[in-house]
Amino acid sequence: TGTFGQYRTTLKGVPKLSDFVRVSDSEFALFERAEITTDDGEGDTITLSAHGAFTLFEDGFLDLSFDYRDQDATNRSGYDPRAFYPPLPNGNFDPREQFVDRRNHVYGNPDQTDYKMLVNFGLPVSERVEFYGYIGYTSRNADSGDLYRLPVDDATITEVYPDGYLPELQSDVEDRYYTMGFRGHHWGWDWDFSMNQGENEIDWELGSSINASIGPTSPTKFTVANYEGRHQMFNLDLFRFVDVGFIDRPVALATGLEYRSTEYENERGDQASSFLGRYLTDDGGFRPSGSQGFYGVRPQDDFDDSIDTVAAYVELDADLTDDLAVQLALRVDDNDENTDVTAKLATRWNLSERWTLRGSVSQNIHSPSPAQAYFWATERDYLDSGTVQESGVYPADNPVALTLGADTLDSETALNLQAGARFQATETLYFQLDVYQIEVDDQIVMTEALSGPVVEGILADAGITGVGPVQYLYNGLDMRTRGADFSAGYDWNSPWGPIAFRAGLNLTDRSVESRASLPAELAPLGPGFELVSLAWQNQLEDWAPDSKLHLLARWQRERYSLDLRVQRYGEVTDYGDAPADDLDIDATWLVDLTAQYALTDSMTAGLGIQNLLDEYPDVPPRDIPDKPYNNILPYSNYSPYGFNGRFAYLRLTVDFATD
Repeated sequence: TGTFGQYRTTLKGVPKLSDFVRVSDSEFALFERAEITTDDGEGDTITLSAHGAFTLFEDGFLDLSFDYRDQDATNRSGYDPRAFYPPLPNGNFDPREQFVDRRNHVYGNPDQTDYKMLVNFGLPVSERVEFYGYIGYTSRNADSGDLYRLPVDDATITEVYPDGYLPELQSDVEDRYYTMGFRGHHWGWDWDFSMNQGENEIDWELGSSINASIGPTSPTKFTVANYEGRHQMFNLDLFRFVDVGFIDRPVALATGLEYRSTEYENERGDQASSFLGRYLTDDGGFRPSGSQGFYGVRPQDDFDDSIDTVAAYVELDADLTDDLAVQLALRVDDNDENTDVTAKLATRWNLSERWTLRGSVSQNIHSPSPAQAYFWATERDYLDSGTVQESGVYPADNPVALTLGADTLDSETALNLQAGARFQATETLYFQLDVYQIEVDDQIVMTEALSGPVVEGILADAGITGVGPVQYLYNGLDMRTRGADFSAGYDWNSPWGPIAFRAGLNLTDRSVESRASLPAELAPLGPGFELVSLAWQNQLEDWAPDSKLHLLARWQRERYSLDLRVQRYGEVTDYGDAPADDLDIDATWLVDLTAQYALTDSMTAGLGIQNLLDEYPDVPPRDIPDKPYNNILPYSNYSPYGFNGRFAYLRLTVDFATD
């Protein structure tokens, strides 16, 4: 399969810059005209995928899949209204202001290349035993821009970047994973013994950057960090049917043991990416340290830690009658920090040929990962007084975090309640409803940045100076999510060919039920202080729409097919630092259209348009003087459907069949 597509769109609410007007010797004005359009296309995307299945040594099989994707960047930024250069000595604005490119940010999809490969195989080694495995590899290389540094900024060395610069962040992400195992049947048991290992590695590099505190001799390219996660697991799974005295049919019994090792590694960047120099501004001020766009990982933030867990589980599935089935499952996970118990009870009841009821109750556990337990990222800069101050995110067991009330992270627990019903009205018409409630206790969240004289005093009493602001992870919130999913389907054998209709509606309500009390160590901050801001609590409740409607109609006739998809996303709020900065993103309808035609028995061509009506999220007010980024970065990252606009594509699929 091959696909080529691009965005052809109008950036709603984002005007072009039309004129630069000299108001006076010391003042200029910028004038706007029509919205920015990409009629010539943007974000060109090519995807190629191949899949094949083959016989392996007569009795085995080999299944291969490969995907390639090349995506050009998109840019949904507006123009930059700020003054780029400092005023001239006589107070006039710098004449270079009228010639700079004011669309200097890149805000949208990154420039990205993906490779994916998956190998799946199975090979009998005897009449009862099979050797099997999965091997996977994915790679993603992406380039994206940070915020533009103006020539007037302290972070700009004008000898290197006389007109400012846009740091370019480059990420190289690799996933490597495999499973190898043997499975078979002996002594009445189906058994499966396997080893699974997965690795995720992210290398971060910066181009077109600088460490301003070093000055003109600073490098402009940096290796800033390497993050790597590893996961290794050994499993023994057993399954059989057993007879019990009070049920006249066998019960399915599944049980097993697991050993799991999860590791997280934080590797330092180049020395220059976190170096604190003393290259001053023209007026004697201190410049920011570290590579601009991504502060490098410091040597003391370098760590490699792991958590080893042993687990056991048992599951029973029983058909109590022809119409009533019950499932019971229990799992215990144990590591050095936590012993967690997961349990589930579920049932399914066929009331009649048309009605089916189901329900479940379960308690699920999420133990803190090594990345949550041990993550450490700090920066250093000079204060106006000339002293050095360290700030950043500290692990909960670090003395800085402990002094400010941190504690060993506990597991998050979730109580899940679910009930559902399905009604098969006719052979071609069905309705389905599911309702659920999820209560998460001790959710792990990040504190606000703790700073100020009171925090400095608490740290000083413990002998810690030159540190702040400070953040750490803690079990801070209890949250509840309630929702309902309704779906329906109808298959119509129309005179023009089969048409399938599908509909789905999701309603969700999220709420913060309670907050952890303020640690005793932070009591001097006062009873009204919140470790998690009210704005962020509101964001956790409203980051996703409270409703989503999905409608689909699919028509097929001989060699033709046509899909029409309509989606409605409910309102979302992007909360600012103050209520006046909140942005409500209104409910929006999106339309997608796909048409396919079978050129031959083995070749199909298709045309598709996503977001046919070219919808965009609402933009914030652009006339607030101290909010220039409302103009530069106009769309909210909380938009549930993104902010790239209309995307059109062509697709060709070819099937090869061989004996």
